[in-house]
Amino acid sequence: MNKKSFTLIEIIISMMIFSIILSSLIGFLLKTKKIHITNSAAINNFLESSLTADFLSREIKSCNLVSSSSTQNKLILIKGADIITYENIGNKIKRNKNTFGQYLTNDGVIDKVSFSYPKDNVVRIEILPVLSPAIITMECFLRNYNE
Repeated sequence: MNKKSFTLIEIIISMMIFSIILSSLIGFLLKTKKIHITNSAAINNFLESSLTADFLSREIKSCNLVSSSSTQNKLILIKGADIITYENIGNKIKRNKNTFGQYLTNDGVIDKVSFSYPKDNVVRIEILPVLSPAIITMECFLRNYNE
C-alpha cells in the first residue's frame, strides 16, 4: 500500500509542538491580563483621587474661613454656621459637617493626603493615590474669605 498518511510519531511530534506554542501563548495572555488589572486599578485610584480633590476644591472655594487649628492631616473650614472638617484617617479621607460624617474615598485608593496653608486664604491639597507615581496637587482660594 502506498497511501499518504501521517505516522503515529509525526502526530505525537506535531501535538508536542502545538502544546508548546499553546502554553507559551496562554502564559503571555495571563501576564497581559495581570498587567491590565494592575494598570486599571492605578487608573481608577487616580481618577477617584482626582474627583475627591475636585470636590475638596469646590468646597474650599465656597467657604468663608480656614480655621487656625487646621493641620497637615486635618482641614477645618467655616461655611456660614457650619464647621466642615476633612481628615486623613487610615488611607481614606473623611468629611464631617457639624455632627454628620462620611468617607469620600474607599480603602486602598489613597496613600497619603496633606493640607498646607501658604497664605491666609489659600489651601494647598496634595493627594498621593495608591499605585500611582503622580501626586495630585491643587491650590484653592477661598472666594468668600472674610479678613
